[in-house]
Amino acid sequence: MKSIQLCNDELALIIKGDMFIRPQKLLFRSEDNPEISYFRLILEPTEPVSHGIEDGTRERNIGNEDFNFVAELDSGVEGVNVERYLKGSFIFVHKRWNINALRGMYRNGLFLDGHSGVHDKIDYDKYHQMLINNC
Repeated sequence: MKSIQLCNDELALIIKGDMFIRPQKLLFRSEDNPEISYFRLILEPTEPVSHGIEDGTRERNIGNEDFNFVAELDSGVEGVNVERYLKGSFIFVHKRWNINALRGMYRNGLFLDGHSGVHDKIDYDKYHQMLINNC
């Protein structure tokens, strides 16, 4: 199993050997009900270094051993496949808590499924209120 490591030349983390993120801050949100407690890792907005941008939040390219850009993904150049997150946040919860069980339409066409990134599409406090109302 691969782990989290510090990037050699930047204030960044490498996750599972190929995901590059630059953390800005880590927040913890909790209520009386521990099942709606979570950590939110907010990323430092980062400019893209290649043309391999996917969905506006991340890019994929070939990097060197320090995860610096070497070439576009389809260039045929050898190196490390890098998935660089440019903005957004990640939510960390206990895998058995109700947050992970939320499924279905929320509102305004937002779908809850644990992978849709709803926490990044609505206001921080509205997200937390949605958890209080649904968990």
